Parts: sequence; C-alpha cells; structure tokens
Amino acid sequence: MDEHFFFSPSTCGFYLETVHGADMPADVVAIAADDHSALMAAQAAGCTIASDPDGYPIAVPRPAPTVAELTARGAAVVQGHLDATARQRRYDSIQTAVSYRDDPNPVFAAEGEALFAWRSAVWTAALAILADVEAGEMPIPSDAALIAALPEMVWPEA
Repeated sequence: MDEHFFFSPSTCGFYLETVHGADMPADVVAIAADDHSALMAAQAAGCTIASDPDGYPIAVPRPAPTVAELTARGAAVVQGHLDATARQRRYDSIQTAVSYRDDPNPVFAAEGEALFAWRSAVWTAALAILADVEAGEMPIPSDAALIAALPEMVWPEA
C-alpha cells in the first residue's frame, strides 16, 4: 500500500493518511513521497520547514548566527573547558578551584594558584581570538579549534 503524505501550513507539520486519517487539519496539502523524503533530509541537515504561498512545504536554511550569538557560544565553550579542567582534580568548577589559592593544604593552594593564572591566560587568549574574528583576520573557529588554540593547563608538581 502506498503511503500518502500531507503537509499542513498552519501547523508546519507532516501527516500520514494511514496514521492520521480524518484527524488531519483542514488545510493539508498532498505532497509527493520523494518531496517528503527530501524535506526530512533538509530538516535533519538544519533547515526549518515552512510553506510557500500555495501551502506547499519548503526547506528554509537557518539564518547564520549573529556575532553576539557566536560570542555567547564561544564564552560558554571556554567556560566549560575551564570547569572541566578543574574537575580533573575533583573541584566542581574553576571558580571553586581558584578559591583554594591561599589554602593551608599546600596541594590545594598550589593547584588553586596554577588554575588562577591559567584562567587568566585562557580568557586573554579567547578575547584575542574574538578580536581577530571580529576584525575579519580569522574565520570563526569550531569549538575544538577554539579549545586547541587556548593555553594548556600545566598542573603543579605534587
């Protein structure tokens, strides 16, 4: 039995006759199975589904992120990297770790001091990368490339 696909411009949803039957919105339009497959592939690749003036579904590429969105994402990636590195030594975050700088325990104090200095170096490097991106001197780095471009943490000797 051939499947019959439908699209509703009011819900931007797809419907299948064998599943939804008479419970489909009143504005559905029939679409070809090949078109449905192509639209599903486009959606999986990041497009959104909208309708053309006739109500037929179309794939619409998502707009490029703004500089503010990219800056916020990059900041979150850097902060996540800082926190993950602190968790390597069982601190819950970089903020907690640096609070141990003057701790009576010499291991905690040394790690807190090292993480404090490293955090500063990381943010200095991240802001330099942002300035280069904003000046058009380099493309927006992937998350992995951003992390790779940051200074490495060197743990103090135990």
